[in-house]
Amino acid sequence: FMASDQNCRTNSPRVASISPRERAEHAMASCGASALMCGGYTSNSTSGGIALISDITGSIECWWLTPIPVPRWDAASFVQPGPAPSPRFGHTLTFDLSNYAVLLFGGRDASFTMLGDCWMITKLNSLNSSTRLYRASFQWAPCGAAGASAPSPRFGHGAAVFRGALYIVGGYVSD
Repeated sequence: FMASDQNCRTNSPRVASISPRERAEHAMASCGASALMCGGYTSNSTSGGIALISDITGSIECWWLTPIPVPRWDAASFVQPGPAPSPRFGHTLTFDLSNYAVLLFGGRDASFTMLGDCWMITKLNSLNSSTRLYRASFQWAPCGAAGASAPSPRFGHGAAVFRGALYIVGGYVSD
């Protein structure tokens, strides 16, 4: 759905491309002129439980949404091989404008274990030598607490980046 700030109305635009499969408890962050959605789960009709959504490498699945000029979804492509977060739900994605990076924190895995890991997506531009055009690709890198203790593993929390620092608020933590 798209909402208008002026009149609080929403509409469901037609998307001019393939779309990600249905999911719940995923996370999405606005990143300038587009947005990034990662993770979540779908129902498993065979077992009656849930199935975490992963990409073909077994890592968390992510999609870019570009709303203009015509809304479209594109599967995010990451530099391989390389480290990447595991599939999860109940996590947060937060855009860090000062570093032009997206931060992922926490969530739960397939066994419902709470996660306390932090990952950063950075954009890489590589020059194709034959076409002489730049191609954007993305890379995952683990990130950690600097000068402070890391937040405890959690899911269902909120997150925001302020002056280059990631703030984690609330959520469910183990006792």
